[in-house]
This record gives sequence, C-alpha cells and structure tokens, in this order.
Amino acid sequence: MSENTPQTDEVRIEMDSHGRGRVFIGGREIKNRLLLGSAKFPSPRVLRDSIERSGAEIITASLRRQSAGSQEDGENFWKLLRSMNLHILPNTAGCRSAHEAIATARMARGVS
Repeated sequence: MSENTPQTDEVRIEMDSHGRGRVFIGGREIKNRLLLGSAKFPSPRVLRDSIERSGAEIITASLRRQSAGSQEDGENFWKLLRSMNLHILPNTAGCRSAHEAIATARMARGVS
C-alpha cells in the first residue's frame, strides 16, 4: 500500500450511480474481487505471473506453510507479495488445533 493510503481495518461498500457496488478495504478500493491463493505454485515466477494475469488485488497466504521452508525462501515469498502492492490475507492453513490457529492468526498482524 502506498504511504498515502490510510491504515484502517474498515470494509465498506458504496453504490455508484449505476447501482454497482464499489468495495473498499483498508481505505483502498478493490476493483477485482478475485481472491487468489498463494499455495502450490511451482515457482515464484509462476506465482507472480498468475497474480499479474488474473488482476487479483487480494492474495491469501498460509503463515504456517511459508514459515516451514528455509528462512530465505520465506523472506523472498513475502518480499514478492509486498512488491506487488497486494492486500495480503493471511490464513491459518496447516494448523492442527484451535490454539495453534489462534496463535498463528495473532502472528498474522505483523505480516499483512
């Protein structure tokens, strides 16, 4: 997100003059409502190409799965997503208990 974008958790929908809803998340209009998952891409290049071609502005990312690889791979993954100016929606995939999911969700605050 740009430095001029207000940081807020607000989600709102505004109707335009044609009766179409405009979605805003965190003070930023979301024009493409496709949510794209980041798992199972064979390479960072394929992930980047898929995001660019789909026009997705929101991508889901599993904190557990991304932290399971090497530290360098994990850092490169997050750098890639941040460089694309996406809304990152962390998820708790890979957690095996409610306690683990809650702890992972709390960690997500520092990522998105």
